[in-house]
Amino acid sequence: MALNLKNITRTMVSRGHEVKIVAPTGSAIAGLPIQEIAGALQPLIPEPTYHDPVLMPEDAVVAHMWDYIREVEQDYDLIVDFGYEWLPFYLSPFYSGRYCTMFALAPGMQLWTRRSTGWLSYVPAHWGPTPKPRLKPMLWRILSAF
Repeated sequence: MALNLKNITRTMVSRGHEVKIVAPTGSAIAGLPIQEIAGALQPLIPEPTYHDPVLMPEDAVVAHMWDYIREVEQDYDLIVDFGYEWLPFYLSPFYSGRYCTMFALAPGMQLWTRRSTGWLSYVPAHWGPTPKPRLKPMLWRILSAF
């Protein structure tokens, strides 16, 4: 994930976009603009299965990152979420700006996809490549949970 984030950010900046990454404290990548947020990391499951429970630690950094995003969302044209946790997916209808996310298919995600008719759209990976949009330079906020 860090390599993807680094490559995407550098490419966007080279094309004239302003990008800022929001990530847990200690996630700095040399040369990239990062807003570090303190808090407890999500516990990692070494080989997650479809039915593994969704865990939310006390003082969760994911929750703190989304609190921060809510405070600054009006300053950015797009929020991109590279995390696979459920909280941003749940919160996205409550944000006023444009929001894009990637998520893993799990029981919790299926619940929200069923409840999100009308505002949620997605492209399954098996559909193949999608057309590449031509974007004008704009401000971007990248949210990362690595």
